[in-house]
Amino acid sequence: MSSPDLGEAERRAVAEVLATPFLSMGEQAKEFERAVCQTSGAAHAIAVSSGTTGLHLCVRAAGIGPGDLVLTTSYSFIASSNVLLYENAVPVFVDVDVRTGNIDPDRLAQAARQLTEGGKPAQTWLPRRAAAAKKPKAILAVDVFGQPADFDAINAIAKAHDLTVIEDSCEALGANYKGRPAGRLGEFGVYAFYPNKQMTTGEGGVVITDDEEAANFMRALRNQGRAEGDTWLQHTYLGYNYRLPEISAALGRAQINRLEEMLSKLALPLRKLSEDHDIIVEGHTDDQGNDARNLKLSKSRAAAVRDYLVNAGINADRLDSEGYGETKPIDDNKTKVGREANRRVEFMVLEQSGDGCPRPAAAPPP
Repeated sequence: MSSPDLGEAERRAVAEVLATPFLSMGEQAKEFERAVCQTSGAAHAIAVSSGTTGLHLCVRAAGIGPGDLVLTTSYSFIASSNVLLYENAVPVFVDVDVRTGNIDPDRLAQAARQLTEGGKPAQTWLPRRAAAAKKPKAILAVDVFGQPADFDAINAIAKAHDLTVIEDSCEALGANYKGRPAGRLGEFGVYAFYPNKQMTTGEGGVVITDDEEAANFMRALRNQGRAEGDTWLQHTYLGYNYRLPEISAALGRAQINRLEEMLSKLALPLRKLSEDHDIIVEGHTDDQGNDARNLKLSKSRAAAVRDYLVNAGINADRLDSEGYGETKPIDDNKTKVGREANRRVEFMVLEQSGDGCPRPAAAPPP
């Protein structure tokens, strides 16, 4: 999570669009989609008005409809469940792995198996008002706080039960899972560009996929249901206005050109804490080679880290020794470290246990 990083390139890109009469359905959105394909390696990108609308298009493309069961995480922003409810599908909530905050593959496998087999065990997964039990239709997995879920296990479960996999990678642009980019780990992936994301278009998102037929379908749906070849008053499908405006697309093009630079800035506070003060960054990184965006600290370390961040010019009031917390930059960073680290860092604070997070040799300076 971050604050917007906007400069002269972004202002110039927006101004150039404003100097033209083309504010919607123009070349900026197409060029932005090409840039997303180049960055992600996906064959197709569909620029949309938000990450939520992108997820909704994925739900439609997956053929999810009334009464269909979709296995999803119990810990997420509400949008990943709302998009299922839009189609009267049934979200089946699966608990998370305490180390990562992402959907637990063992519980996911259990849910898929018991729902497929039916009977009394299946009922324990369903809401009380669910209709007659069906077999699961899809998995909607979320990369929480930019940390990819365990997609090798998720895809194995999906293959065993013939499930479509949608990856909510709205917070994970630039992250990797075993050398593969987040967003490319299921049939469909979605990035979001709200101002608290790694890059921003103000509001906006993009769907990525290698499925050409599904991509064409989603392009039609985002444009009021007009399929390729339809005239202005022809509409093949029941669609939506989910288009990304040209101003937003131009901003996105400028931002994606700076993505590596901005990701490096986002990683700076974690690097300084781990390298300069011997604080251990622990979790998914060790097991799966991901670029974790989370620190895991024992309670005994939270106060010391909070003091260090405050002295670096970063408001850490919300770093809570009792649970989840986050830090926010302050407007007038007064130190070099504070100015360079004018980004938000997400923290997961855990109880110290026998094999818990190791303590550094010395506490950060007061």
